[in-house]
Amino acid sequence: MTAIRLLVLDIDGTIAGASNQVTPRVQQAVAAAQAQGIRVAIATGRMYQAALRFHQAIGSTLPLMAYQGAWIQDPTTHTRHRHSPLPRTYALELLGLLAEARPSRPYRFISISMISSMSGKSLPIPATMPSDRRSNPLPSGT
Repeated sequence: MTAIRLLVLDIDGTIAGASNQVTPRVQQAVAAAQAQGIRVAIATGRMYQAALRFHQAIGSTLPLMAYQGAWIQDPTTHTRHRHSPLPRTYALELLGLLAEARPSRPYRFISISMISSMSGKSLPIPATMPSDRRSNPLPSGT
């Protein structure tokens, strides 16, 4: 048995290329690792629902880590192990900064550093995020 016990893969540029598909070659490589007893998981910045087909394509039996690790859920049991959303106050501030910086240009993805550079403002990023919300993952008003 190999000393490697866990292989965590990203989607974009790792298991899926420009075609946005998992190739048979990747599936074979993952299956070979699994045959050696190596457990395989996915960690991605993608949304959970968007990452599910990749999780299924590689035959992972582990929880899926999405949204840069802010959402961890087992697709088989639907058990949510982690949900750490951005606090509403920070999300609203980010949206305001976006509107100030580029009022006529919608964004599909934007990072905090991009907002800071566009707005010329430093963002108050909390040192720690709120604790997981296992019992009430989506509080009203969120």
